[in-house]
Amino acid sequence: MIQSNTRIDKLKIGKNVVYVKREDLCVPEGSNWPRFAKIRGLQAHAQKLKAKGIEIIAYPDNKISMAGWGVAAVSKEVGLKAIIFHHNYIPKNFPPKLAFHIKKWQEFGAEVIPLKGSVHKILGNAGAKYLKENFGGKAVMLPIGLKFSETVAEVANEAKLSNLERFKSIVVCVGSGMMCSGILKALPEESRLYAIMVKHLEEGKLDEMRDEIVKNAGLALPPANFELINSDYEYEQKAKCECPFPCHPIYDLKAWDWLNKNIQKLKPPVLFWDVGADSY
Repeated sequence: MIQSNTRIDKLKIGKNVVYVKREDLCVPEGSNWPRFAKIRGLQAHAQKLKAKGIEIIAYPDNKISMAGWGVAAVSKEVGLKAIIFHHNYIPKNFPPKLAFHIKKWQEFGAEVIPLKGSVHKILGNAGAKYLKENFGGKAVMLPIGLKFSETVAEVANEAKLSNLERFKSIVVCVGSGMMCSGILKALPEESRLYAIMVKHLEEGKLDEMRDEIVKNAGLALPPANFELINSDYEYEQKAKCECPFPCHPIYDLKAWDWLNKNIQKLKPPVLFWDVGADSY
């Protein structure tokens, strides 16, 4: 199901040429899988868990993320049971997008369990307790953000297939940072990576994120050709700029907005790495 060596389109921003790595096509158009490339590492990780005897993988999802959808799809593909936890909203405040995602989880046979939890981390802890009490060592709670070394490796391989040395400037959005780490791992010295946060971080937190991205890429120190740029947006805010290709308004579109505003400062050729598309 997962496609390798996704295509690169040639587009224009005004008179400037921009190339777009279409990782929203990591699954075929029209597929009932979510169109976000983090499933590359997720599938590789799930296969390893199954080989170790794990029977159930679980995830605490939020009202925006497509991660739970990916967990449900990959679980069915590799022959595992999926359990997706979500915040127990009262009916009148139930987010429509979460309701849509729940239907997608259930289409792939996932068990859906609402739990109390005011924030994502608390929901994850409650879910982990549920798994331990009911399934023992047969179940694994996946980390928030689906942070796997396999994701870094799979994205780095995709980056190598894209011959990044052709591009002097590369722009990508940063949520959990794992996709960015994969690109950074394969980044040629002659290219420069501009990583745009999807939410505003305080200065100390921005430094922590930079260090985490570099560490996950397998590097000792931040290279000179890597720049992590803070966002003007809050996480749940949607970018409202126009985009000529499928692009998630809470993730990639924020980086596309930055690129539109800063294209004159970037050394060409410029590549925009589109992580995925909103399927809602």
